[in-house]
Amino acid sequence: MAVDEFLLQSSGDTGTPTLRIYAWSAPTLSLGYFQAYEDRQRHPPSAGCPVVRRSSGGGAIVHDDEWTYSLVLPLGDRWSEAASAMYDAVHETLVEWLREL
Repeated sequence: MAVDEFLLQSSGDTGTPTLRIYAWSAPTLSLGYFQAYEDRQRHPPSAGCPVVRRSSGGGAIVHDDEWTYSLVLPLGDRWSEAASAMYDAVHETLVEWLREL
């Protein structure tokens, strides 16, 4: 997720939108931006998992057998002004792509 943060920080300089799709090599617990590291104690089954921090908020998530994606848009991009429409477009596209696989 450090890569996602780097892409976010550099998008203003490059002006490049980036869609990153990745999988996890081992079960990993990700904590939201505002969560304390100690919050991992609330989920004993993840005690043996490595921990990462997301730059977004939200609760703890155990990533395992899944694909994860991040989408970075520079400010001023036509999609950055229409978050709801962008969210729908991305998910519809991903659903179609997965159907084709």
